Amino acid sequence: MDARGRTGLLSDEIEDLREILRAITGEAGWQDALAFAADHPEPMGLIWALLEEVPDQYVASCAPLLSRLTDLSLPVEPLVRLLGHLSRCTPAADVAAAAAQIAPTSSSLAQRFAMRLLARALDRRPRDQVVLTLRALRDGVIRDLLVIRLTAGQPQALVRDCWSIVCAGLDNQTPAWRLLQLAAHVPRAFVIHLAQRAHALANPVEMVEVLCALAPRSASPAAHIRSALSIAHNLRTLMRGEPPETIAAAQRRALECVAAALDAAGMGAGNHVRLSAIRQAGLIRSGYERNAALEALQAP
Repeated sequence: MDARGRTGLLSDEIEDLREILRAITGEAGWQDALAFAADHPEPMGLIWALLEEVPDQYVASCAPLLSRLTDLSLPVEPLVRLLGHLSRCTPAADVAAAAAQIAPTSSSLAQRFAMRLLARALDRRPRDQVVLTLRALRDGVIRDLLVIRLTAGQPQALVRDCWSIVCAGLDNQTPAWRLLQLAAHVPRAFVIHLAQRAHALANPVEMVEVLCALAPRSASPAAHIRSALSIAHNLRTLMRGEPPETIAAAQRRALECVAAALDAAGMGAGNHVRLSAIRQAGLIRSGYERNAALEALQAP
């Protein structure tokens, strides 16, 4: 099971949990949180929240909890042996060498765990040392996660170098979920690189989703939304041969993404792009899907 389909817990429960975790101070509190997660009947959502919020010095403490998830076949113990000893005092060449030994994995939990162990060792290091490790990584998703975590609020030179490495590691086979993960954090200067990768996606609805997610990060949100809207307009042609109900559902989903992007960009009721999207929604042949799209496109 891949961790992207990861939890039975509701998203608002996860957010409540994050607030509780952020209030924890001291080792005893974090050990209690780890023990609670280990005993929970549905631990997956708890583990994801823990891996986001746990302080660096307690990341390795998550290993026994992850090891218990044998159905995921997580390479937790090898990761701990490989990365657990790394710290800010470890020579940069040794950190990069350890990173190079991480075998690519399809497990999102293992990727996030490895990222946290590396982030602990790279925190506040000079730019050249961070870049050295990023280039050594063979797992692109770990690299993405590491860049997202390390570059927030950092000097532009570090941000530019790190995101250049991320974009160089993308190609026409990069999946939509990975582009969406990056889209929420990408600096404005690199939006165009992700947009190019979005246009290579085979699924037109995923193409729309990524372009709309990029719009709020762009210097020109309207251009990305218009591009997404053009794809949505051509879905009947792009999905020729699919059942009518499948096409209608895809049109509704695409226009919901457009609506979210319009809202995020502050493009209100009188905006010509929104009005164009509303006209498109009116052409959806399924009444249910048409009404859902029209409702989503109402300006907040």
